Amino acid sequence: MLHVLTARVQTAADAWVQQVPGAEVVGVDLVSDELHVQVRTPDPDPPVSTLLDALEGQVPAGLDVVVVTEQGERIEVGTTR
Repeated sequence: MLHVLTARVQTAADAWVQQVPGAEVVGVDLVSDELHVQVRTPDPDPPVSTLLDALEGQVPAGLDVVVVTEQGERIEVGTTR
């Protein structure tokens, strides 16, 4: 189940970062009830609201989504619906 969940998040996040040339997802982890999406972007990050929209229906509702940049910044995206 965990592998399926993280694979779905990886797929959605890969599509999300394609909005920024040179950006990439370097990892996806489930930490307690948080989905952590680690990204490397040249600048700026893509709009995080589109990531949350892309996850709708792909993962269970009620998980907090956090984007973690390579600089260590944590961006609270929201909670899956």
